[in-house]
Amino acid sequence: IGSREPVRSDFTNSSPDSRPKHEIMKNIETGYRHKGKRMLLNSNIFFMDYKDQLILTGEINDVGKFARQNVKKSWRAGIEIEAAFMLSNSFQWNANLSLSRHIIPKFIEYSDKYDDNWNWTDFDIKEYRNTKIAFSPEIIASSQISYKPFENLIFSLSSKYVGDQYIDNTSSRERMLDAYLIHNLRANYSFNTILLGNAEITLQINNLLDTKYITNGWIYKGVVGSQ
Repeated sequence: IGSREPVRSDFTNSSPDSRPKHEIMKNIETGYRHKGKRMLLNSNIFFMDYKDQLILTGEINDVGKFARQNVKKSWRAGIEIEAAFMLSNSFQWNANLSLSRHIIPKFIEYSDKYDDNWNWTDFDIKEYRNTKIAFSPEIIASSQISYKPFENLIFSLSSKYVGDQYIDNTSSRERMLDAYLIHNLRANYSFNTILLGNAEITLQINNLLDTKYITNGWIYKGVVGSQ
């Protein structure tokens, strides 16, 4: 059981009527670990039950800061798997996978309503059931293959996959960040020097295949006239 206070920005980015409360989490986990001569396997299953969890809403305030709010009830559950394989004396493969769900049983969305002349009139209120928490991808996976041709030189190819994630808490595919897969290539050479002792030279190419992807976003939602 854990409790976490809001951070400073949660107060500075809110109004007197929307001051955040601390969140409480009840977490249950169980895991399995196996270590062999040429492999290592770790797995973990978790269930996190939240009260007043502070979550991103996808909205920004009047100075462009991301806003968070408390939701009365929410939960996160999933499995995490981590593995390492020594394929040979020169090749090693490390990988991890996270499969999870992030759910708000009941979420109420407030959007500004305007008349045809853009005069604010009221709030448009919608209730959502079992909706997914914003910025919480259900699949995250990574892989790193390393090749060591001789003692001081290592080449590695790392890959990362991030699944679909929503910008707000309505599970609308119109406000969703698409999944992406990126690859990085790295070379690392270590050597000894008289003046510096141990030294390393690293060359790295990020996003090797020049993949176009988006990692973040924000929205402003309003209703104008009869729309």
